[in-house]
Amino acid sequence: MVVHMKNHPDSPAVPIPSAAILGNHIRAARRRKGLTQRDLAKHLHCSLRWITEVENGKDTAQIGKVLLLCQFLNLRVLLGYPNNDKKAGNGGGIGDDYPDLDTIMGGQS
Repeated sequence: MVVHMKNHPDSPAVPIPSAAILGNHIRAARRRKGLTQRDLAKHLHCSLRWITEVENGKDTAQIGKVLLLCQFLNLRVLLGYPNNDKKAGNGGGIGDDYPDLDTIMGGQS
């Protein structure tokens, strides 16, 4: 998973290997917007405790809420596959080295 600022298309995508790293980026984005944790909780109709836990890297935070939080903070979350083997696929795009979902699901998707 990678994250970058929506309003800054030239900003580099940042790999997110853990909930703690994601929490650090969420905290930084909140601060860039000039919001306190309490302000953010009010805007998102969630608890201050939940915001604090996410920013501190809680592994079990609800993914849907985290995605809404990222959207509110103008963070774009992208999912990509490592592309270490350039032999497969059509030229190095995200996911070129992996089968599509239909193949993975055996035609049941």
